[in-house]
Amino acid sequence: MTDPRQIYQAVLDKLSRAIMSGDDALFLENIAAPHYVETASEKIVIATLDDARDKFHIWSLTLRSGGITDYLRTCKEARFEGPDRIIGLHGSRLMRGSEEAMPSFPSSLDLENIDGIWKVRRVIQHADYVTWPDLLPRVCGADNAQT
Repeated sequence: MTDPRQIYQAVLDKLSRAIMSGDDALFLENIAAPHYVETASEKIVIATLDDARDKFHIWSLTLRSGGITDYLRTCKEARFEGPDRIIGLHGSRLMRGSEEAMPSFPSSLDLENIDGIWKVRRVIQHADYVTWPDLLPRVCGADNAQT
């Protein structure tokens, strides 16, 4: 696969599947440490994969216990920034069955090819969070976006 959009979407699909199934092994295979998460209100450094596993379990359980049934992400754009780096933008939708749990929001990933595997090095959630992982992001500037 050499199309950056296809690579980016494949990583999104694997991560969403991991999050919604609680599969920490699949999740950890597709992220790099240190791992950086940025939101409109926070910058978080997750130093190790062990730290990432702990945060993953909290996040996955929080979403699922909040009734989230699907984490749908669609690549909007992606481009190579060198042979081993892809930068992209995608839309994210958290669903409770057929209903959106909140308004959709954009996010960006920086992917690195490490030993032949595309991994997420940095996530930028274009949403507000009190802390990460939070139950649901709040769209920047939206009042009462949580439902």
